[in-house]
Amino acid sequence: MPVVFDHSIMPSQNKKESAEFYARIFGFENMGKQTERLHAVRVNDESILFFENFSDPDSPMAQGTHHCAFAMDAKSFKETFARIQASGILYGDRYDRPSNMKGPGKSPGARGQSSSVYFKDPTGNSLEIRTY
Repeated sequence: MPVVFDHSIMPSQNKKESAEFYARIFGFENMGKQTERLHAVRVNDESILFFENFSDPDSPMAQGTHHCAFAMDAKSFKETFARIQASGILYGDRYDRPSNMKGPGKSPGARGQSSSVYFKDPTGNSLEIRTY
């Protein structure tokens, strides 16, 4: 399986209203509440958008962080995670704890729950690798 875009977390003033807007305007499926912080819409069979209130002081979105996730097969996941570790990059098992040096963790994505590892790029953008 090639590396594919899986999902993104977008900042929102009101995550529920944002999900309703994208469902109404683009015709995406409104998946509703996914976690305490996230509402989602399904873009297609492979991708979803999560919305999170950026006014929540505990939210990575409140800090201006943006997030991209990449899904890959188990072999690529293992190899990519090994490169992250070998590079000394801080990583974590949750998107809101990307440097706790735990992982992989389990989290929701476009095709359900999966193993995930979170880390940041040099600019501070939140990245995720996942395998289903």
